[in-house]
This record gives sequence, structure tokens and C-alpha cells, in this order.
Amino acid sequence: MLEMKSWRIAALVILGMTCLCHARAATTGRRQPNIIYIMLDDAGYGDFGAFGSPYVKTPHFDRLCAEGMTFTNHYSGSAVCAPTRCVLMTGLHTGHCRRRDNTAKALTQELSKKNGRPLVFLEDSDVTVAEALQDAGYFTAGVG
Repeated sequence: MLEMKSWRIAALVILGMTCLCHARAATTGRRQPNIIYIMLDDAGYGDFGAFGSPYVKTPHFDRLCAEGMTFTNHYSGSAVCAPTRCVLMTGLHTGHCRRRDNTAKALTQELSKKNGRPLVFLEDSDVTVAEALQDAGYFTAGVG
């Protein structure tokens, strides 16, 4: 459970992001649709009320689904989360993504020597979805 101090910090971060979003919308002069992309580990399609689960109550998520747009056919870039996030954010195929697993092994000198470079960091030339959205006037954030 989060301590009171953690809750205060989280509330301040959310408030700050909200203010930045409103300021960005005011300066662009146009109203863009909000984009919320939720990616969860260890959650199944049928684990939410919006998709038919009678067991787990998810009223806020259900409302987001009912009032927004949902995509129910998605390809995961990998069986583990770090490479999946890399594939999602860069659009690179799993074989071209530099992140292979969830460990920090790729930072070690031995693996770097074997492969010629660390397999963790994005290249400067990689364009992420977040960068493309920022270029279109969106405020972006990754949480988790």
C-alpha cells in the first residue's frame, strides 16, 4: 500500500500533467482527441467487465470503453514486457528491436562485446510514438 507521502506525490504529478495538457490545448487552438493507451501484464481479455467478465468489477474502465474507442485485436511484440514496450513505442519488428528481455544483462560489457553494442537503448534515429504525438501537439507521459 502506498504511504500518504506517495499519494501526495502521485496527486501532484497527475495535477501537473493535467495543467500541462490544458495549457497545450489552449496554445494550439484546436481540440484533439485524447489518447489513452493501456498495456497490462498478466491481464486477460476476459478479465474486465467491458469484455464480459462477471467476476471483476471495473466500472471506470468499462466507462472508458463504452465512451471511447477500443481495439480488441492486438499483437504483442514479445512474451515479456520490456521488448513489447520497445516494439510498441518504436514500431520496430521484434527482430529489429534492441531490447530482448526484462533484465539488465544487456548493459554488461561481456554482452556488449559479443553483440557489438548494448541491446537496451534506443538509437538516436529511432522515432517513438510519443515523439510523433508530441510533434502533433500532444503532451505524452508513460506511467508504470
